[in-house]
Amino acid sequence: MRVDQLPFAFIDLTRQRSETILFDEGVRRRLLGGRALNMHLLLELTKGGGDPLDPDKPLLIGPGFLTGLKGPSTARCQISGHSPETGLLGDSSIGGQFGAALKQSHFAGLAVMGRADKPIYLVVEEGRIHFRDASDLWGMDSIETDEELRKRHGRTSQVICIGPAGERLIRFAAIRSGAKSAAGRTGMGCLMGSKNLKAVVAFKNKVLQPARPEEFNDFSRKLQSRLLEEGVTIKELSKYGTPFLYDVVYQAARIGRVDNGLKTLFSENENVFPKSLLQEFFTPKRGACFSCPIACRHYFKVTEGPYAGAAGEGPEFGQMAKFGPECGLRRWEPILYLTERLNRWGMDSATTASLVAWVIELQEKGILKPSDTNGLTLTWGDEKGVIKLVEAMYNREGIGDILAEGARIAAEKFPPEASRYLSWVKYLPQSDTADLRFFKGFALGIAISTRGADHLRSRPIYEPMSYPAEKMQELYGGYVSPKYTSYKGKGRQVWFSEAVCSIYDTLGICKLIFLSLLKPYVLEFKEFAQLTSLAAGWEVDEAEIKDVASRCLTMERIFLAREGIRRKHDSLPDRFFIPLEKEDRREVLKKDEFNRMLDEYYLLHGWDQKTGIPLPETMSRLGLDPKECEHLL
Repeated sequence: MRVDQLPFAFIDLTRQRSETILFDEGVRRRLLGGRALNMHLLLELTKGGGDPLDPDKPLLIGPGFLTGLKGPSTARCQISGHSPETGLLGDSSIGGQFGAALKQSHFAGLAVMGRADKPIYLVVEEGRIHFRDASDLWGMDSIETDEELRKRHGRTSQVICIGPAGERLIRFAAIRSGAKSAAGRTGMGCLMGSKNLKAVVAFKNKVLQPARPEEFNDFSRKLQSRLLEEGVTIKELSKYGTPFLYDVVYQAARIGRVDNGLKTLFSENENVFPKSLLQEFFTPKRGACFSCPIACRHYFKVTEGPYAGAAGEGPEFGQMAKFGPECGLRRWEPILYLTERLNRWGMDSATTASLVAWVIELQEKGILKPSDTNGLTLTWGDEKGVIKLVEAMYNREGIGDILAEGARIAAEKFPPEASRYLSWVKYLPQSDTADLRFFKGFALGIAISTRGADHLRSRPIYEPMSYPAEKMQELYGGYVSPKYTSYKGKGRQVWFSEAVCSIYDTLGICKLIFLSLLKPYVLEFKEFAQLTSLAAGWEVDEAEIKDVASRCLTMERIFLAREGIRRKHDSLPDRFFIPLEKEDRREVLKKDEFNRMLDEYYLLHGWDQKTGIPLPETMSRLGLDPKECEHLL
């Protein structure tokens, strides 16, 4: 089966019916797959407003255009919908093996509509959709579900599923695959649970072919070699997994958030370091996502103490830093215990830890009292208190029931001043643990992110590298200051970086690996174009790929505009515009300079300066309907 000739399945869970559509070549070239195609379908299948959990709202499962081919780390699958967590754009990426299996089961993606009258799961095989009873799976955790379904359907089967958090409609529930892979952000597991859909099974047993196999394979091998030649970062990633970033963020740059961002020094740390993770808790076992040579997936086990027996795959740097410095936990053992629990339950670690840190600070400031928090008196580093609060969220008990509704709804139920102490954008808590006062482009990237406060939507990774101005000009096609404290040109830097990230998500390539390198852009638009041309048999140039990126981002802005998002929402919490409370470091963001960055960013996109809504001429240039936005301007 050719990668450019796969149909998309539209599935009605209510009636247990499905139909397939092969989009014409024009549509496929304009959107390719993954994130861009999902965004097109999300606009087509929703009208704006309404309850995200309405059965008519779609759950979109879209592997990247290159996912399933033996390309450069081509494993990613995009899962999208109307976010139950934020009420805005829902979109998350998952690695592992499932995306490749779905493509090799002869589908470009799935649009899941309706709601089953009882728990079901889907079996997707050789271009057919089968509906299966999942009543006996309901209540199983995500790893138990994965193991049971792979036992039923054989060694070539791959699974995405929800755990009990998705069944309980916890609004930041994740969709899981295997021991670690997760579409964690924006609550896609809650959306899946609302449809009574427990799992989807696909099969990795058919070879997916590029149009020009020899040339595609040769070019992919060259790119993989360039990746492995990079050196330091790849070796660290392979050795430690993403926790290697702790030494970069907290030790070298000293820009990590500690105690919900009240400071950046984590002097209380006992053993939450990459080296202690490797020496004390990692097992010899390692794994890799589909078509990836790095194998950054490690396995851990706690063998002693009250958390003995906690084991699993991971952890990610986010779990390490969010529960470690941000919540004040000083030892690996409780962090690894929470990692296993959240993975099994299917809860997004970033939002869970953000809510815990928020509640601790609210108690510290007297805004919440023990009577408000299930009798808990929470302090930074309180292992038992943190675990009890997380368990209360999972069990929907007391304050945990409020927090399980996500930050947007919790902020409405807490005292009015409580929301000041959240680090969030567009109702999504910040996913990374960087203090946004220091790197100005990074701060803008978090503010404009279309799914909320998330570092993986732009990731201007070369901002702190101190490249000369000429190199920055070459990279970004215009002036970008080489100083990370400067605001000049940072709108351009974010505009460019955001486009690159959207293409990674659209093609299905792992952005973590390629955007963690010290060498700038091992993959650039010319490589994206060549990979696409060889995979599909089309003649695609850099300009066409750049248009796909612009189209994807503009469609996301249209979705947000329908939901009432305007320029004022492309900003950051007020606390980042004042100095740190507990340190002498006086770096802050300046609102006038921040707004000038935002002006530059909008100008480059062709979006209205006052509202951030795409202009009619931009819509026309990208082949989108100008009427979508004219009435919103």
